[in-house]
Amino acid sequence: TVTMLDALHFGLRHGSIDVQLAVPDVAGGEVRGALASADGKLTRAEVAVSRLDLARVKALLGLGFDMSGTVSLGVTGSDTFLLTLDADRLSIPVADVNLSRVQGAASITRTGAVLDHLWLVHLDSSAAPETSSIAGSVEYRTAGGFELGAADLRARLRNPGVWVVAFLTPVMELRQGTIF
Repeated sequence: TVTMLDALHFGLRHGSIDVQLAVPDVAGGEVRGALASADGKLTRAEVAVSRLDLARVKALLGLGFDMSGTVSLGVTGSDTFLLTLDADRLSIPVADVNLSRVQGAASITRTGAVLDHLWLVHLDSSAAPETSSIAGSVEYRTAGGFELGAADLRARLRNPGVWVVAFLTPVMELRQGTIF
C-alpha cells in the first residue's frame, strides 16, 4: 500500500528546478526526496527512507527470499554525497545475515569513498552484544569504466556471522563457526 498526501512539489524558475517528494506510508515507513538544480547543474539532492519494514518491502517487490527488520537510509549532497544507514533486527536468512543493529556513515565522490564507520552488532543468547566495526577509504576511477585504486580499510570483526566469508563458498564449505 502506498498512500500519497501532498506528495509532490515541482518548481521551475529562470533555469532552476526544485522538486520535492514525500510518501508517508511505504512498507510501514516513509520516503522523502528533494532535488534542486540551477543552470543545468545539480545543486542539491536528498533522499531519506525512514523505518522501512523489510518484510513488507519483500512482499511489495515480490522478492523470492525472506528478510526482516527495519531500515533507514539517507543520501545528501551534490558533488560529494553523504550516506547514512541505520537498521534494526536485520535478518536475511539466504545470506546468513542476522544482526541486531547496523549503523554506518560514508561520503562518496566521483573518485573515492570514505567510510566513517560501519558498525555490525551481533546479539545472540549471550548477555553482551558483539560489535564489529569497519572504517577506511577507497579510491577509484570511473572514466572509461570502473577501476579500483588504493584502499585503506580497517576492520575489527567480532562474530558478525558467516555471511562475511560467503564469497568463499565456491572454494570451501563452512557449516558452522565463529569469527573473531
